Amino acid sequence: MKVTQDDLLDALRQAMTVPASGDAPTVGELAAATGRNVQVVRASLKALLDAGRLEVVTMRRPALDGRMRVVPGYRMKAKAKRAA
Repeated sequence: MKVTQDDLLDALRQAMTVPASGDAPTVGELAAATGRNVQVVRASLKALLDAGRLEVVTMRRPALDGRMRVVPGYRMKAKAKRAA
């Protein structure tokens, strides 16, 4: 099965739905949600970031040792409405 870049971008968009808490998914969470490996997700996120379509937000998540740490989360920027 061949996955196109558009297929991956669609999967990322669907996985980036913002939960009620306002958090945005991390690379690991996006990889798990899309079934892709983290390197593929990172490359796709970089392409979206370079295109100006991605917003990076900082969040707090618990580390394995229980301490909270700051991690990046990713969400799609809202499309600007065109003036009529």
